[in-house]
Amino acid sequence: MSFPSPLRPYGKGEKESGDTGRPGAGENSLDNRDLLHTLPLPFARGLPPTCAAPLFRTMLLLPLVTLAQTTTPPPQQGIGSMLIPFLCIGVIFYFLILRPQKQQQKKLSEMVAALKTGDKVVTTGGIHGIIANVKDGTTLLLKVDDGCRIEVDKTAVATIKKE
Repeated sequence: MSFPSPLRPYGKGEKESGDTGRPGAGENSLDNRDLLHTLPLPFARGLPPTCAAPLFRTMLLLPLVTLAQTTTPPPQQGIGSMLIPFLCIGVIFYFLILRPQKQQQKKLSEMVAALKTGDKVVTTGGIHGIIANVKDGTTLLLKVDDGCRIEVDKTAVATIKKE
């Protein structure tokens, strides 16, 4: 008993006795369709498309059928398990961003409230000078040079220079 080659059903002039004209359809031979179910995909490439169709269908549908049989619904989670990560992120956000910013604003407002005439200061624009007059509003007079005074906002003072 001879089996057809998986790469080509039969060569030129190769036929079995009692053949009906179709390769591999002899009385004692194995049908190509039965053979295709046992062959891996690369071997089926040399066969006619009508013989390879069941193999392709089987190979494509088998993983889907397996997945459909084995999938289970995800476990139900309570609202607490979703809320815990958000609370942790909120706490981290508070300690890394909000709290230091509030401390810096508090320090700046204390420094602005403590400004007095005669302090040597540097503004945020980089101007060095001596405070000539602190006004009641939000501004002060800054003496930059002899005869040169600039009115600046109190919040524009970046640092007070130590003497």
